[in-house]
Amino acid sequence: PVLVTGIGKIRAAAGLAACLAAYESAGGPPSVVVNIGTAGALHAHMEGVHRVDTVLLHDFSHAAIREITGTDEYPPLHVGP
Repeated sequence: PVLVTGIGKIRAAAGLAACLAAYESAGGPPSVVVNIGTAGALHAHMEGVHRVDTVLLHDFSHAAIREITGTDEYPPLHVGP
């Protein structure tokens, strides 16, 4: 099954939680969950399908987190060429 939650982390988390709860009551959770994720263009001329090699949490300041905690808890994740 495909779950479309709409835009935003809160919608995604709430939608997935409800879906997993339904699976749990029906006999158990799925063996895997794949998040297609969020994507946006850095430039207006970008379009089509692109293969991603690095993902990052982009909606807060990594520098500020490092300054407060001494580390970046969410560094960029390199997923392949």
